Amino acid sequence: MLDKEKLKKLGEEHKELLKEDISQIEQNQVLKKFMSLASASVSSKFEVIAIVDYLLYSNPINSKIHFYYSAKIRERLLHWYDHPDRGISVDHSFVGSGQFDDIYKALISDHETLIQSYARLIGGRPEAEKEHGTTLGINLDHVLKYLILDENDKAEPHVKTLGEIKEQKQVKPYVGQIIALQGIFEGDQAIFHEGLQRMIERHRKRREYKLTPLEQFSIPIVGMAKLGMRKGLAIGIDDPLLPEEMLQKHDIDYPELALLKRFEC
Repeated sequence: MLDKEKLKKLGEEHKELLKEDISQIEQNQVLKKFMSLASASVSSKFEVIAIVDYLLYSNPINSKIHFYYSAKIRERLLHWYDHPDRGISVDHSFVGSGQFDDIYKALISDHETLIQSYARLIGGRPEAEKEHGTTLGINLDHVLKYLILDENDKAEPHVKTLGEIKEQKQVKPYVGQIIALQGIFEGDQAIFHEGLQRMIERHRKRREYKLTPLEQFSIPIVGMAKLGMRKGLAIGIDDPLLPEEMLQKHDIDYPELALLKRFEC
């Protein structure tokens, strides 16, 4: 586990790198054909800063603001893909499927407009989904989309598909998410809790998280919990990976980020 000094150093390093990335974009030093890659890099740095803000400073407000920036930038990639007239090239791999981690970040941020807009942007890109999508990613994305939009009838076939594939070897790491989503879909507290517990158990087995901020903070777990709560389910699990401060809903005045204006369609 990273100690406070290492967390502080990591946060400071990412803030410096973030300043450099943003400066290059604002000074038009990034070609449009590389803008999607540069933006994804900025989003990733905001994500790390968001996690460090919570782990090091116990500051849920700043953390959620940075999660908002991270998810909002990823949302822009979907807009750019849908608006090629902007001249910004977005590779199919960014939009094919697997948006769920970024939807979780939007949920964590408590920014309702972003949560709704991101959900509405999921799907509808058959060429990209065919080239880079997976059955798991496409259906996870769509279950999240329709649960957020309160369209359970549209979520149902995707919930069913996830249930059918959850025993496949490559899907095993995501079984907890599948079960938790099933619990949210059915409004079943016990199933939801089982899914969250499975996600926590799986997270602690991830060796690649050792000595990284992700060892102490899980975006999918917190995001899933936030989704369950907005659908009327209780958490009822006492675990550091379900931090109460981050699960609380906050009314936040999100500072305007000049960089985001450049990303508007």
